[in-house]
Amino acid sequence: ELLDLFGRTVPKRRLEAPGRLRVLRLPGQPRRDYTEKENKGWKDKVDKAFKPVADQLEKARRLGKLLESGNERAGELQGRLFEEGAAMLPAVLDGLEDVTIVATPQDDSKATVTRLIARSDGEIDWSLPAEQIDRKIRAYDPWPGSFTSWNDKGLKILDVNLSGRIDAVDDSGRVIVNGGKLFVGSGSGPLEITRLQLEGRQGVSASDFLRGRPDIDDAVLGVLS
Repeated sequence: ELLDLFGRTVPKRRLEAPGRLRVLRLPGQPRRDYTEKENKGWKDKVDKAFKPVADQLEKARRLGKLLESGNERAGELQGRLFEEGAAMLPAVLDGLEDVTIVATPQDDSKATVTRLIARSDGEIDWSLPAEQIDRKIRAYDPWPGSFTSWNDKGLKILDVNLSGRIDAVDDSGRVIVNGGKLFVGSGSGPLEITRLQLEGRQGVSASDFLRGRPDIDDAVLGVLS
């Protein structure tokens, strides 16, 4: 028999990247499960790829309660889920062998399907609140990454500081250099960018970037010239 370990609650949210949407979702924001109409075309593919397995195991239910901590990124959360899951497996396997744990097949009638993550999901909408942009950066790390554009070149935003605040009138996407720090206007005020990477270059701190590219001040990101 086959025992699969999922980083999500099954049978819901099939195709969900483990941890990615958990990091992306704001506190209190409901999960978005796609409707049966939206599922059309996906369900057959999913049913062929994933067979009902022993997934309602008592020991494995802890996985659904593991939330991201602090500024955890999707890749880090996924690694932690794998470690937590691996630690559970010996007891689960013993329970299956001595029948103290009873496997329950998935109820396909309750299944929902989430869409696959696309590269375009990583493009930053600067009109969003700063907290949501921060979550996108962490959720889409390492892939597809979070990016915008400047001077017709791709610009990856690697890290931000939500606690960084300045008093400034800002437009969404407009760069503000203040006190040697780089801020970009968001839907909830200027957001401090601490690490970034210009297309074809290595990722650097914002201070190093400004030393080499001071002309980014007052630019509007995401607008093709």
